[in-house]
Formats: sequence, C-alpha cells, structure tokens
Amino acid sequence: MLVARQLQLSVGARWMDLGTGGGLPGLVLAAAFPSVWWTLIDARAKKIAQVDAFASTLGLRNVQTCHARAEHLWSQKHGYVGFDGVISRAVASLERTAALSRPFITNGEIIAIRGADAPAQARALDRLTDELGLTVHDVQSIDGTIRPTWLIRMRGHGPPPPGFSKIRRRLLRPRLDPSRGGTRDDSP
Repeated sequence: MLVARQLQLSVGARWMDLGTGGGLPGLVLAAAFPSVWWTLIDARAKKIAQVDAFASTLGLRNVQTCHARAEHLWSQKHGYVGFDGVISRAVASLERTAALSRPFITNGEIIAIRGADAPAQARALDRLTDELGLTVHDVQSIDGTIRPTWLIRMRGHGPPPPGFSKIRRRLLRPRLDPSRGGTRDDSP
C-alpha cells in the first residue's frame, strides 16, 4: 500500500485503525510494520469477525481487534488511550474523524486518508484546531493511486483541552440526512 511508504513508525509503537471495515488500511499496515502493535476498531461485528479471520490467515500477531463505536470506547475508558497514532480512511467528515480520534492520543498523530478535496477539508478544520487540541501539520498527495489520495496529518498537543467534551459532543451529534428522507444519520 502506497500509504505505508509515507509512514515512519517506531518499533513497539501502538497505532489504531479507526473504522477499519474489512481491515484497510490496518491489516496492510500491520503486515508492513510487524514491530508496531495495531488495534483495529469497527462498529460492525461482522466486519471485525472478518478482520480477525484475515489476520489469523495472514499470521499477523501484532493485531488486535475491537468491536465497538469509538465514542463509546473513550467514554467508558477501556484502556484505549495513549496510542502513538490513529489512522482512519473514510470514516466520517474530517472534523468528526478528528473528534473521534483525538481522545486516543496525547502527543500522537492522527492520519486521515482522504480524496481530492483533502486540502479544502484541512483548511476547514483550522477553525477547530485549538478546541480539539491539535494542529494540521501536513497535507500530502499520494502519487500512483487510482483515485486521488491524500494524507491529512494532525498532531495532538497534550491531553484534550478543557472544553473538548463540549466540542466533541457538538461535532458527533447525529445529523439529519436528506438522502435518507430526513432521518438521522448516526454513523460517525
């Protein structure tokens, strides 16, 4: 995976793939970085069972999975803190991805894999960086992909700042989805 070529991860680091789905990019990164511990999280049990089977078949001993919603993991404080980084591909808007990921890191990195509108998404996030306690430190295009692919790299600055819970609740509030006839879109 071309994303793996853009990463330099420390031996023994702990990373999370938030919203792993069928295991991308987490399983590929676990194979590329066998000395890094990977926690792959998804809200769908069926996906996690599939990822467990893939990890077993591939012999990946540096992968653990978790069937849960990210907002519940943090609120219940199940030990899912202190990650060196969180990577996410197409989970939610960049603002929501940052709000979901931020509690899992202190001074770590959040990497969002995005499409062609990544630079505009990163600029839009600038207005919230103080409230989220992070900075956008790089927006880079990945060459050689079928579709335009960008990495938006953010870094946390200490624990989430005072008032983080309030901004997080606002960003994660279910929204009305016009494509569903006005029903609530509860997906993160």
